[in-house]
Order: sequence, then structure tokens, then C-alpha cells
Amino acid sequence: MQKLLEELITSGTPTGLCHHDPVAANFVGNADHLYLIDWEYAAHGLPIMDYAALSFEWQIDDKKLLARTDFEPELLSTAKTIYKYLCALWKEVTI
Repeated sequence: MQKLLEELITSGTPTGLCHHDPVAANFVGNADHLYLIDWEYAAHGLPIMDYAALSFEWQIDDKKLLARTDFEPELLSTAKTIYKYLCALWKEVTI
């Protein structure tokens, strides 16, 4: 995992404000207006990780995400692998 994280960090992927927890429970609203809440983990980071979480948590097809971003497919795949690993770690420590 450390190697994958280093690859992602040194890839030139843009950084910026990230929510770091875009799961379904952190969205409220309706079909016309959707709001992202619970910003306690928000910080400067890699937005590709938020997209990886959206892809995984919301089952959004990679092709749809990639069509709306400038991410390289391999980097999104790496981010998703890291995200799934973080989810497994979170599950282990919260059980």
C-alpha cells in the first residue's frame, strides 16, 4: 500500500480541498438539490481519492468519472485500491 500511495502522491495528480468521506450518508437533499454535509475530515489532499470513494460507494462507473475529470485511468484504479484498503482498515478498528 505504501508503494501505491507513493505512486499516487508523486504522479502529479492535482491537490485541493477534499471531503475525505463522500459516502451516501453524508449527502442530503433531493433529485434537484444534493448537499454534501459532515466536513469534519475535510482537508487539503488528493481529490482523486474522493472520486475513488464515490466510484466505490455509489457504484459509479469509472468511464463516467473519467469522462468528467482529467484523471488517468491507472491513477483512478490505484486510488480505488487504496480506498478499499482504508475501508478494510476502518472496519477492523471500529468492530
